[in-house]
Formats: sequence, C-alpha cells, structure tokens
Amino acid sequence: MADRNRRNRRNQKSCYICIGRFDARNTMHIHGADREQIREIAIAWREEFDRAPLVIEEDTRVCFSCYQSILREIELMQHPYSYKLNVLRQTRNDSCFICNNRHDVQRLALDCKIDVFVRCNIYMPDTVRSCNAHLDGRGFILRPLLAGLRCLRRHIVIPRDQVKMILEAMRNHSLANERLNDVYDFSDDEMYTLTSLTKEQFNILFTYCDGIPGRRIGRKDLLIFLCKMRQGLSDEFLCLLFQQNSRRDVSLTIAAVRQSLMMRFVPENIGINAITRRQYIQNHVTEFANGLYNRQPDVPVAIAYVDGTYNYCHKSSNFRALRQTFCRHKGGHLIKPALV
Repeated sequence: MADRNRRNRRNQKSCYICIGRFDARNTMHIHGADREQIREIAIAWREEFDRAPLVIEEDTRVCFSCYQSILREIELMQHPYSYKLNVLRQTRNDSCFICNNRHDVQRLALDCKIDVFVRCNIYMPDTVRSCNAHLDGRGFILRPLLAGLRCLRRHIVIPRDQVKMILEAMRNHSLANERLNDVYDFSDDEMYTLTSLTKEQFNILFTYCDGIPGRRIGRKDLLIFLCKMRQGLSDEFLCLLFQQNSRRDVSLTIAAVRQSLMMRFVPENIGINAITRRQYIQNHVTEFANGLYNRQPDVPVAIAYVDGTYNYCHKSSNFRALRQTFCRHKGGHLIKPALV
C-alpha cells in the first residue's frame, strides 16, 4: 500500500495555474511552439492568483479544468461581442460567493450588481448567489464586505438585453447621485438657499478661487465652503451630503478654499486697503451727508458713521470661542459687530 501511494505521488503533476496536484493523465502540456497563446494566458492567470513567477519548462502542465478555461478564454477573445472585464472570482455557482454556503441563498438583484460595478469595478455574472446575512435591507451587499471581493480579468459575453438593462440602471444610478455634484444644475433659488448667493454672484466669486500649492479649487469645493459658512453644518454632515470620502477631506477642502480666497478676494474686497479714500468719498458719501456734516461742501471729505449691535449666537464646541463670545452684561453668547 505504501509503495502504491509513493508511486501515485510520483505520477502526480502540479498545475501551473491553481498549483493543485493531479494525476498526469488529467493534465495537459503547455510547452511548445503551437501553444504560445495558452502560455501567455496561463502566466497572466498565475499572476492574478498572486502566485510567485515560475519559468515554463518542457514538463510544465496545467490541470484539465484550467486548460478548458484557457480554451474557453481563447474562444471568447475571438467573439465579436465579448468584453474584457474584472469578473468576480467565486468557488461555485450554486453557493454563496462569500461563505460558500449552499442553503438559503438567492441571486443578486441587478441594482446590487450595478452598485458593486460602480464602487469596485467588478462585474458579477447572473450565476452569483449570496446569503441573506450578507445583504442589507435594499438587497445590496454590505459595504464592509466590498473590500474583500476578488476578481479575475476575463473575456465575457453579455447578452444584448442584459447590456441594455445594465446601461439603464447605471444611468439611473448616475442621475440619482449627481444632484449635489453638478453646480450647473442648480437654479438661482436653490443656490441662494445653500450659499446666500445667486448663480451669477457664485460665478463671480469663483473667479477669485486661484489654485494653491498642491491643489486646484473647483466649483464643488467652493460650494462646500459656502454651505459650511451659510448653514453651519458639521463636517460629517457635509461629507454625507456631498458624497466625500471622509470628514478629513471636507476639512481639507474648506481650509483650501479659505486659503485661496485670502490670497486675492479678501485684500481686494474686504478691509481698509480694499478701497481708496477717493473711491470712498465718490461712492459712499451722499450729498445730504456732505451738506450736513461738512463745513465746506465744495470740498468733499470722508464722512463715516460707526454703529454697533449684538448678534446672539449658539454655544460653540470650541472652548476658546465659547469664552470669547460670552457676555456677562447680557448673560449669553453673542458677537458685537461694528459697521462703518
């Protein structure tokens, strides 16, 4: 019995692709001048399986299953309607593609497969099944599980009717998620609600958004900044609203827009240096004020009136701002702006 086992092990060959051991009669040679295309596909598939590179020799073989898959791949490469996509890698077609459970499994909905393709660039065939435990209330794969999906670069033929359904679903998916990503689609009322600016004013302000070192300021970045200033929303809420990757990205965007506006917009429009004395007299001193306060009306002078008020504000989560805005006289948190 031991001699027979040793003899069987000697007759077994290792598959170049899946590294499984099979009887020599169930393996195929891939060495030879007429099998160059087979070798190229085998090398590519071995890399996709994260195997160490291995030189193909005269005795290098692949198992019958891998050989049939290679022949099917070559046939699909010549098909006029084949697509080379990242296809989901799974063990069996009749079991869950995550846990290989064969009980209480169901085929995935088209919207679920579209969601996976958009987020992970992985195509899921019709035969893919999953347990209910791996799906959320919408029938979509749970978000943490998407990072663990594995795929293989394969040629695949998708039926025409299915291609049409996929394109329509992707179109609906894109339209449903682009509402706050395309600033051009906003009306004046919608833009004013978010930013307190009209679309024309927003476009004028955007001309001041010069690029800063290492970053270009886009319209969406300015929209996030103005929405933060106008609505006072948290970074977490803005991250969800504008579909950013993380709260840190929102914080960096706001800081970048602020830095950009400080370079040119603030010096040219805000502060004493933004206007000359002659411009102030010409644009802001009325004839009535000049005749009332100027002893020599023929020689216009700068006339300014300073007025202040109290603007109550909510308690800040920042301790420094909390102390600076508290007024003992009024017994609350407020800001005292002065208008010239």
